[in-house]
Amino acid sequence: SRGIYLVIAAGGVGSQEVPTALANTLRGRLALQLTDRYAYRDMLGSGPLDSTPEQGIPGRGMLALDDTALEFQTALATDDTDDFTRSERIAELAKAVADAWTGRPARSIPRIPNDPTLSSYLALDEVQELLASKSKLPIGYDLRSAQPTSLDLSTFFCYVVSGKEQMGRQNFMAMLVQMAAQMTAATNIHFIGRGKGACLRAINEVGATYYQPNDDWSPLYQNLKDEILRRNARKHALEVQGLSDDALYAATSDDDPLFLFIEDLTEVITRLSSDAGLAVVRDFLNVVTDRGWYHRIYLFAGLDQTETAPVRSDTLYRNIVRDGAGMHFGGNAAGQQLLSFDYLGNFRTQSQKEPPTIGLPASGDFCRGTGKVVVPDASR
Repeated sequence: SRGIYLVIAAGGVGSQEVPTALANTLRGRLALQLTDRYAYRDMLGSGPLDSTPEQGIPGRGMLALDDTALEFQTALATDDTDDFTRSERIAELAKAVADAWTGRPARSIPRIPNDPTLSSYLALDEVQELLASKSKLPIGYDLRSAQPTSLDLSTFFCYVVSGKEQMGRQNFMAMLVQMAAQMTAATNIHFIGRGKGACLRAINEVGATYYQPNDDWSPLYQNLKDEILRRNARKHALEVQGLSDDALYAATSDDDPLFLFIEDLTEVITRLSSDAGLAVVRDFLNVVTDRGWYHRIYLFAGLDQTETAPVRSDTLYRNIVRDGAGMHFGGNAAGQQLLSFDYLGNFRTQSQKEPPTIGLPASGDFCRGTGKVVVPDASR
């Protein structure tokens, strides 16, 4: 036993009750008031019976124990005289016992709530275990298994969040901000954008450093420059030792992760390209996105692929999308060219639309274990 017990009540075994194929897997059986000895034999899975329980006595029945059929008499669970009231009292007793329990509750069967929220998601033991690993960033529920799923931080450092307005992109960015705050200090979380809806709420709740579109972004460079240089020197020293990629990641994983969120990549690149005063920021981001592996810095960039044509030749854009890591919202994966979704199968499947709560992880070189993701409401 793994602590999970299934109790089935039925009138017998057969096509109208418990199917025979299912009954054959049920090892423990109790028989109450059946029609004849053959019905008892079918239910108990026993040989010939010498006797059967006396008819008309409530609670009288038989059970199979060590290949022997034994007659028993069950007791009433409460003093109530009718079944309905008795059932209510039993439910009240069960709730009282559950409420009085102060220890760790049993792990529930995986399920996706009808209205998943950030608060209920964070309350799951599995999510806390992912966060405790320091290498997994929880993002929602796997649609197939209903288990919490995550991004493996050892497999990427630039991540694209693709989708049109109102298709779930902003909520997912807010979810990422909230999860980042569970892994690192607020001073290590930076956000560039307009801060729409759930994103602005997440920024304010976690205390992230927030740069609006018309702000001076130079402090971003000033705040991160020294730390990035320190991490780069450490990475170089480790590379000289000839460490493998896995060993290199493990050796640098004690640094707190740095998170940079760009709400609209097209908007940011357009300004960086036209504002000479931000040249140092542009050059800094170009270097970071080109050589950011094993620095424990993670950049998440939101974009609408229908609006990226003017910036697709830009160095920053090409660096960020180069590895093909990302999540797409709105469905119709076949209608975009940036990310790969081979696991979705044929063209018809890839053309299906999806609600804003469903994200499609890309199947790029650094994205493993792909499958549709249900993203909780990050504002609740």
